[in-house]
Amino acid sequence: MNLKVRIGPIATAAMCVAHALATAPAPSDIFPGRHWERRTPDAVGLSPQPLTALTNLVGGHGCMVRHGFMVFQWGDVSRSADVASAFKPLLSTLLLMAVQEGRLPSVDARVSDFEPRLNDLNAGKDACITWRHLASQTSGYGLAEWPGAAYAYNDYALALYYDVLTQKVFGSSGTEVLRTRLAEPLQFEDPYTFNAFGPADRPGRLAISVRDFA
Repeated sequence: MNLKVRIGPIATAAMCVAHALATAPAPSDIFPGRHWERRTPDAVGLSPQPLTALTNLVGGHGCMVRHGFMVFQWGDVSRSADVASAFKPLLSTLLLMAVQEGRLPSVDARVSDFEPRLNDLNAGKDACITWRHLASQTSGYGLAEWPGAAYAYNDYALALYYDVLTQKVFGSSGTEVLRTRLAEPLQFEDPYTFNAFGPADRPGRLAISVRDFA
């Protein structure tokens, strides 16, 4: 891989955003309703030229929200698509909601309380995995390292995180949990699902529109 080719556009995009934010005013407490209120970039202290340069660089679909207003967008912001690893903060938001609702005593509770098969894996090592370990990618799930000992990006651990949290803790499908905890309270406008690749594929991949994800 040519590292310069990969880093160059990212660095340029970051500079574009930094320049656009340079003259931005202090934030205010404005939140969207059923639909985003719109403002021009100039109205919230942003320069539109770097934003246009950013969209030409990255392509695809995207938007920028500033002080509770939709101020810039490109592509089809209503189109639902797989967001890949960007769904992790949403999953951990659901984890904190589970704690808030009393479904879990804390993020340091053991996952094996809800998935007892962990007690028999790796000579009992994986029985020590906590929700904090899964959320921080330090679970060591299926690996030699003990929980909390090392960071490792682990798709199998992420699948465990999603499956046990939705099915065992909330007792429902991921899409239904998303609907009741986030989509309806936040008034999502577009289709969403944790079956991004259809019902024939395993659940756990989030498809959502850009404007709802914002």
